[in-house]
Amino acid sequence: MKTVVLSAIAILFGVYVLFAAFLFVFQEKLIFFPSTNIYFTPAEVGLNAPDVWFKSANGNLIHGWYLEQDPDAITILFSHGNAGNISDRVPTMQTFAQMGFNVLLYDYQGYGYSYGSPSKQNILDDGIAAWLFLTNEKGIHPDKILPVGRSLGGAVAAHVAVKKQSKGLVLEETFTSITDVAAHYYPIFPVRWLARVRLDTKDRLKDFGGALLVAHSPADEVIPFRMGRALYESFHGEAFWLEMRGRHSGGYAATGEAYTQAYLEFVAQVYGWQP
Repeated sequence: MKTVVLSAIAILFGVYVLFAAFLFVFQEKLIFFPSTNIYFTPAEVGLNAPDVWFKSANGNLIHGWYLEQDPDAITILFSHGNAGNISDRVPTMQTFAQMGFNVLLYDYQGYGYSYGSPSKQNILDDGIAAWLFLTNEKGIHPDKILPVGRSLGGAVAAHVAVKKQSKGLVLEETFTSITDVAAHYYPIFPVRWLARVRLDTKDRLKDFGGALLVAHSPADEVIPFRMGRALYESFHGEAFWLEMRGRHSGGYAATGEAYTQAYLEFVAQVYGWQP
């Protein structure tokens, strides 16, 4: 009997070690879920947002859509979540367009039409490349750009905001760090030791000198609500909070008018702009 128990323990331990090794080796595969299928475009909802291309730091071409409604308006630089591509975010562009913003949607490397493959460094570089496209190629003043990140894109937007010290930053449904998310989903594994990709948004915000708007829903089933609250409560600068409704990635639609009002109030106070 003792031999059987020891054998069972050894098998379980072996499975545990193998899965831990899987988490260590393939963690980027567990973070990024790109799709190359562009199935929907801004034109299908009546938006004049032509294709744009620009290079990331490693030379790979990045694809996006740029909507310019008013040269004097604030431009949203939108960094999306870990799955799909920008065709899934056309309704988001439409929502921002209705608020009067200009909008740049872009895909990370390996997503949509963008060349290359996603990695921690690549997606951060892609966000910086998108900022440089707006400032250098489109001639937009940095003080008129608002980085916005949803879910995984929050880590990218925070990186851009810190590097470029934008006046404002919006984080929707964003995690405190990838390791915190991993610890939430895999509590029996030492994920903080295993993590090679950390994307510590909360720590990154320590270097941000602008104003922050954090939006999160208690019904978010992917990124715990407490992480959004932690981002908001730990920030030492000017911070704004929006409690959204709805599930992950759908909060902007479920929140409705309150979502619009939060954005317009934020840009009015921080950027001094009104549509």
